[in-house]
Amino acid sequence: MRKTAGPRTQDPGHGGCAGGGAKGRAARGALLSAVVLASGLSCLVPLTAATALAGSGVALAAPALAAGWNLRGRVSAGGVAVAFLIQPAAVLALGQDATSALARGVLAVVCVVLPWLVGRYLRVRSDSAGLGWRRAELLERERSVAAERERVRERERIAARMHDSLGHELSLIAVRAGALEVAPGLGAEDYRRGVAELGAGAIGAVERLQEIIGLLQSGDAEPAEPGTGDGDLAGLIGHARNASLEVGLAGGRLWEGMPAEVRALVYAVVREGLTNSAKHAPGAPVAVRVDRLGPQTSGADAPGAADTATDEPAPGPAEGYTVSVANGPATEVPVLASGGSGLAALRARVRAAGGTLDSGPTRTGGPTSTGAGFTLTARLPAQPASPGPDLHSPVPAPVPLPSAPESARQRERSRSRTGRALAAAVAIPAALVAALVVVWAGYYALASCRAVLDPADFASLRVGDPRSAVAPVLPPSTMLDPPSTGPVPSGWTCDHYRSRTALPGSGSDAYRLCFAQGRLVDKDAVPTGSGGGTEDQGGGGR
Repeated sequence: MRKTAGPRTQDPGHGGCAGGGAKGRAARGALLSAVVLASGLSCLVPLTAATALAGSGVALAAPALAAGWNLRGRVSAGGVAVAFLIQPAAVLALGQDATSALARGVLAVVCVVLPWLVGRYLRVRSDSAGLGWRRAELLERERSVAAERERVRERERIAARMHDSLGHELSLIAVRAGALEVAPGLGAEDYRRGVAELGAGAIGAVERLQEIIGLLQSGDAEPAEPGTGDGDLAGLIGHARNASLEVGLAGGRLWEGMPAEVRALVYAVVREGLTNSAKHAPGAPVAVRVDRLGPQTSGADAPGAADTATDEPAPGPAEGYTVSVANGPATEVPVLASGGSGLAALRARVRAAGGTLDSGPTRTGGPTSTGAGFTLTARLPAQPASPGPDLHSPVPAPVPLPSAPESARQRERSRSRTGRALAAAVAIPAALVAALVVVWAGYYALASCRAVLDPADFASLRVGDPRSAVAPVLPPSTMLDPPSTGPVPSGWTCDHYRSRTALPGSGSDAYRLCFAQGRLVDKDAVPTGSGGGTEDQGGGGR
């Protein structure tokens, strides 16, 4: 039998593109190596070369996206972290400034981290969609099983209907035929009338068989019970009497006050009892009694009791009903075999409704009997607990199966994973860029404070002073972002210092000091940012 694959599960760190074993590990290692190698090689591309920078960005993003789609777990995240950190670290190792390191870090976030997170989100969303399809396939399979189960139950229902209805009709035909055979002093007219009744009964049984077969071809409602006065108890008893079955009924007045569910059970019990009496005790009188269960309950009638015998219901509130069908010993040899399934199905139906069904032989007998009598007794609640597995009712169409709690939990977990992956694809790059900006801003502020030259010290410097005399008043660091002042003469080296601590781009003056051959050869105040002044505090000449 073919097995259907369940939801895909993979160990952390194992991707969809790589299989298990050595080949899978090699493929995952090669993919992570490609991400790290591409990140390292992109550091050789200057940020000013736009075309080369775009190409290196694509070369970074492609393996990062593939790694996010195919790789899982800490190994994949660790490789992406290395590829991200290698960019600013390599720039600083090459001696470039912090601004270049910031730019490289932002490039790594955009071209490495973001594609990896996008690939990871796409993989999680694909897994969620696959889970939905697998769940739909499982539901279809469950519906197919339920439909097959209903078909089996339908066949059982048809078999039960054929046993109850046709068995009852055929039993009455057999009783009528037996009565014609043994009845003394019948004339030709009596035989013709009896044969006509047998023919009518046979025609009714055939029509009933056609109705039952028609149930297999259409979804129409169940036909009424044949020849029983719209399914009432008195009609059933009268139909049996017309077939020459000696039947007595006591407690028939309770029929009108019974709930519909109790009526259906009482009808089924009486019909089964009459059928069995006709089949197994031909010629024996039958007593049918319906009574109410209460504080006082009267006994059952003897077989063959009249309809008026103890017909009043027992006093007191009804706690339920009892129905019994008792027949005396057979006076003729039974000619019908029994399948033994009628009582079993009836007992299951009564038990499902909260009642009990007892059956067994009686101790009465007679000189002409061929065996002991038989009594069928059912005790039914006033309000059945449930309809029970009524094999005589039409089978409803299968309804869609509700989602199991486990499926709901899996769906919720899948949605949660997809939402977290999408949130990570947005929040992590933004957080990394913000962290880079904060680190760069802190470093810029510290470096700027260490590059401030006091205006009074700048004013005290004189062109021609030896460098050794100028060095004690200079700050420990120079500007990170000196302004552009054009070309300087050959042999000159110029350093830039801030006149005050200021934010990047703010208007202020920068001090430029140029040295040649160990002496100060030029000093100047250069404006930076927007709105900066150009106050010359030292002559600005050579």
